Amino acid sequence: MARWIIRKAVPADINAIKSIEDRVQPCPWSKEGLLREIEDKDGKTFFWCICPLISPWEILGYICFRILGRECYLLNISIDKSCQGKGLGTILFRYMMRFLKRRKATRLVIDVHKENKEAMSFYSKRGLLLAAPVEKVRGNFCVMEMKLFQE
Repeated sequence: MARWIIRKAVPADINAIKSIEDRVQPCPWSKEGLLREIEDKDGKTFFWCICPLISPWEILGYICFRILGRECYLLNISIDKSCQGKGLGTILFRYMMRFLKRRKATRLVIDVHKENKEAMSFYSKRGLLLAAPVEKVRGNFCVMEMKLFQE
């Protein structure tokens, strides 16, 4: 039996999401930026939370991505520090991948802060590759990408 649920984030979740964001991310998004993605006015952004099955209002982590055409731009995965190492990031990533397969996405891209070695390791274990070596990156972010489902 599943111990977690994944549900769509709603504006009322913003304080919990922002709290996790501030504790986990080296370059946290603003509250306004997170809220803009949650509200998804263009219908292209998907923002989901993972919560305990017995407490669906308690947010343990979240994933946010945007689909443009057949490409997916993974904007953020964050898991609260107290819940890291329990597979929740993997659950969210796999959930997104199943969704992308149904949408026939052909490419997944993410910008990762070049100092965030844990995130780079997480994504590389799931098949994403650096578009350029870290030492050749100008600025603070590396692009990681993966080809997805080809017809």
